[in-house]
Amino acid sequence: MGWYRSTDAAVRSKGTLYLALHQHGTFAWGRWVGMNYDGEVVTGWGVMARTGDEARDVAQHLIDSGRPYGDAP
Repeated sequence: MGWYRSTDAAVRSKGTLYLALHQHGTFAWGRWVGMNYDGEVVTGWGVMARTGDEARDVAQHLIDSGRPYGDAP
């Protein structure tokens, strides 16, 4: 779990990131939740992997199915 915030004092963007390591240790996936510039609460998927291609594949799978690889439907 981690957090982020803008380094620009005039920008209110800030939020929290929760990532879990996949059971085989090949990537981390999770969600971010934060406040955008206009003060709205927004959310999305987050992925870290060893390569950009793997991260894009995992992110697309999360978008399409709502769960990481290998999880039962």
